[in-house]
Amino acid sequence: MLLDRGHLPGVRDVHLYTVCESATAILVYVMVVFSPWAFGTTQPWSIWTMNAAGYLLGIMLALKLFIRHSKSYRPRRWDNESAASVMELGPAAF
Repeated sequence: MLLDRGHLPGVRDVHLYTVCESATAILVYVMVVFSPWAFGTTQPWSIWTMNAAGYLLGIMLALKLFIRHSKSYRPRRWDNESAASVMELGPAAF
């Protein structure tokens, strides 16, 4: 079948991907600002906080990769080209 519904990303999939992408950016910014102060104290709470944030980043990455591969979702790129068109050109494009 040409349009198999199992491989098309739904609205929820795209929204979940976008939320994960935004949350990843915010969490990375918070970690960059927080980590020098947190590791300057070397208290167990600061190490636990940074570990938890790192695990959360890993979970969001796994979720984004799952959406990409299971639904064949290709997010928009900065250069407004889809990932497929860049892959078709190969290394000669760079």
